[in-house]
Amino acid sequence: MAVQVPSRQLFIDGEWREPILKKRLPIINPTTEEIIGNVPAATAEDVELAVAAARRALSRNKGKDWATAPGAVRAKYLRAIAAKVTERKTELAKLEAIDCGKPLDEAVWDIEDVAGCFEYYADLAEGLDAKQKAPVSLPMETFKSYVLKEPIGVVGLITPWNYPLLMATWKVAPSLAAGCAAILKPSELASMYILNLVAVICLLYENLRAFVCIFHLEPTMLLIMYAFLLSSTCLELAEVCREVGLPPGVLNILTGLGPEAGAPLASHPDVDKIAFTGSSATGSKIMAAAAQMVKPVSLELGGKSPIIVFEDVDLDKAAEWTAFGCFWTNGQICSATSRLIVHGSSCMIGNKVVYTKQPRGAP
Repeated sequence: MAVQVPSRQLFIDGEWREPILKKRLPIINPTTEEIIGNVPAATAEDVELAVAAARRALSRNKGKDWATAPGAVRAKYLRAIAAKVTERKTELAKLEAIDCGKPLDEAVWDIEDVAGCFEYYADLAEGLDAKQKAPVSLPMETFKSYVLKEPIGVVGLITPWNYPLLMATWKVAPSLAAGCAAILKPSELASMYILNLVAVICLLYENLRAFVCIFHLEPTMLLIMYAFLLSSTCLELAEVCREVGLPPGVLNILTGLGPEAGAPLASHPDVDKIAFTGSSATGSKIMAAAAQMVKPVSLELGGKSPIIVFEDVDLDKAAEWTAFGCFWTNGQICSATSRLIVHGSSCMIGNKVVYTKQPRGAP
């Protein structure tokens, strides 16, 4: 799959800007381990520029350009973004596949979900108009009470590597719908996909038991065996926003390393909220930094999702869905069904999954 990776800069205040320290980091194709491009590496200096641009976007024209504009105005931009993503679906899916190691079919589904997410929040943005100044019933007629919905302000969005563009959209779309200005910092580890190549081989040639064994490799071994990979598709979202005329500073995108770009963003006093998806260790640091300023945070720090198998289960179906739930996206997903809670009479399901369930395409 020959794909030309665009050469991009940081996206700040509606423009492509070279990092102040001129740092760049390689993009590595997880399947071939070849360097296929590079992306800019933001630092604290670039974070300052992005935060200032976001604050200007909120106050421009006394907020009428974005923060206090009718929800229908913001919805127009969100729908335009959705349409542009749909128009570029094939191109974006190919970039996502080589960027983070997904099979192309999965990447296509992700891009379709990206467009659908922007459409969904466009509807919600329009719905905000009808809810503004909704009256609140009070027992005393001498008092009047209303609900006024306002954007929280500048939001910092830090996203993970397993669904680079989709997870970014889950944070960007609601932020824009609400009238916030956003600074997106995608993960520097768009993938740790040493498992990608191994898992593809395993799915084709080995049984599921061997596949399970592969997933017992130590995470530290994976980090040593594999290189950094940056999310280039999130920079393509910036290009889409530029093409549809999103007001400058409403969305800023900073690629770079966590300590050099993510940490200054999370601790910045002019960022009103942080939304983060990633590890518990990093989430703890973000919460601690936010606590110093009593800054609200939204944290999604993974999970240990169970499949619950009841007494009357169809074991073949239970085995199939257990394998699917655990190994979709190579198991690198927060909702991976990595635990089984099984009724005593169904105790053979573990053997069914490991020993008898053949992956699709296995010999």
